[in-house]
Amino acid sequence: MSNVARPVKCPYCNESFDRDTVEHEKHNNRYYHKECFKKHDKDAYEYKRLIEYICRIKNIQQPTGFITKQIKLMKDEKGYTNNSIFMTLYYMVDILGEKFSSDLKIGIGAVEYRHAEAQKYFK
Repeated sequence: MSNVARPVKCPYCNESFDRDTVEHEKHNNRYYHKECFKKHDKDAYEYKRLIEYICRIKNIQQPTGFITKQIKLMKDEKGYTNNSIFMTLYYMVDILGEKFSSDLKIGIGAVEYRHAEAQKYFK
C-alpha cells in the first residue's frame, strides 16, 4: 500500500493539511488543527453563554432573529467578540443596574454605546 496524503481542510482557519501527518481533532466528521479546535470550542462556549445571558435578562426562551443578527453585525463590523458582548451586557445589567425590555422588537443595540466603557471597567 502506498503512502497517499489525505488532505482535509480545517473549518476554523480554512487551511488544508494532511490528517495523517498533522496532529488534529475530529469533530462532527470535520478535521480541525488541535489549536483551531480549542479556539472553536471556546467560541462555542462563549456564544452559548452570551445567548443564555440575553435570554435571562430579556426574559425570553430564545433570542430573536433580530438579536442574533445584531450579534453577527457587532462581531463582523465592529470586531466585538462573544465574550466582549457578554461582558458589556453584564456591565450594563449587573454593575450599572440597567434593565432590558422583554419586548421582542427591542434588541441589544445599546451594547455598542457602552462597549468601550465596559472594556475600560474590566481592564
